[in-house]
Amino acid sequence: MPALLYEPNELFLLDFMISLWRGAGALAWMACAIVKRLRSSCALGKTGLMRTIKQKAVIYFPSPVRFGMVNVGLEIVPGGDVMTQHALVVEGGAMRGIFAAGVLDAFLECDYRPFDFSVGVSAGSTNLIGYLAGDHGRSRRIITDHACRPDFINWQRFMAGGHLCDVHWLWHQSLAEVPLALDRHWQRDVPLWVVTTSVEAGSPCYFRAQPDNLDEIMTASCSIPFAYRDFPTVNGHAMTDGGLADSIPVRWAYEQGAREITVVLSRHQGYRKKPSALTPLLKPWVKDMPALYEAMLKRADIYNDSLEFIANPPADCQITVIAPDEHFPVSRLTTNPRKLDVGYQQGHWAGLKALGVAAREAVG
Repeated sequence: MPALLYEPNELFLLDFMISLWRGAGALAWMACAIVKRLRSSCALGKTGLMRTIKQKAVIYFPSPVRFGMVNVGLEIVPGGDVMTQHALVVEGGAMRGIFAAGVLDAFLECDYRPFDFSVGVSAGSTNLIGYLAGDHGRSRRIITDHACRPDFINWQRFMAGGHLCDVHWLWHQSLAEVPLALDRHWQRDVPLWVVTTSVEAGSPCYFRAQPDNLDEIMTASCSIPFAYRDFPTVNGHAMTDGGLADSIPVRWAYEQGAREITVVLSRHQGYRKKPSALTPLLKPWVKDMPALYEAMLKRADIYNDSLEFIANPPADCQITVIAPDEHFPVSRLTTNPRKLDVGYQQGHWAGLKALGVAAREAVG
């Protein structure tokens, strides 16, 4: 079955329609109509865009021609009383994370590790742990191998009532098969903060990764609602995908003292999230989770608010954005090897160009 791009609320509605179809064949056409509707909402944009945002941010991302890059000027704002910290923020996006995998591999090749702390959401957090541990190529291997196996994405299992995306399997299986130098990460002591969404409160939770909570928070942050049937617990509280409540935690990074922030996005510059017309249809089916439903309703506003913060940062904050262009070929559930390779190469090129390094000069 071809990979489609669904939002969590759309997956829930699709799941509900599948349940009806399984119980009464006469209603199967409704599920087909929903799928057709969802397909039509998944179109990508048209062209790359390069611009300076009020001279307070550096924007790096590929142009349509050979993934070229443009380096736009900085405005350096002297720091105030707050000690300047440099933060790395990485957005999630499931298989779109292949772009960040390329960016972070480029950073490792150039031994570029200036960050005082990092914060990741969903696939962004799993990309970051590989980068912070110094394991070049690890995230690429997992996304192009483990994440493409039917053990992870399985539509037949989903239609039978199981997980569409088994994030518990993906995290633990990849941890067992692909080396991760966690000791090196713990020794370097550069904090990794992982974002989840509280099912009870509908609000974002920020956990510092530690040896005793890493498995829990990684699984929770990546668990797309309804695509993963369970709500993983952290400290006894039910959690779900961090992208629901804070997809791009730049404002949080600023509040922690970061005055220089590098952001790796999964969507092209200029993208804005639109509210889903399907969300109100979910209310009867999440009546026992009112806060989670409210988070779904607010998701687009919160996402766009983060983009507004990036576009208009405070006077004492310098933001660098690395993002794919509008023709980025990878969607949330893409498993096509060629598209994934293109996505990785775009990210790798973007990372090198953000550092002002030509590909042939990179180490590794």
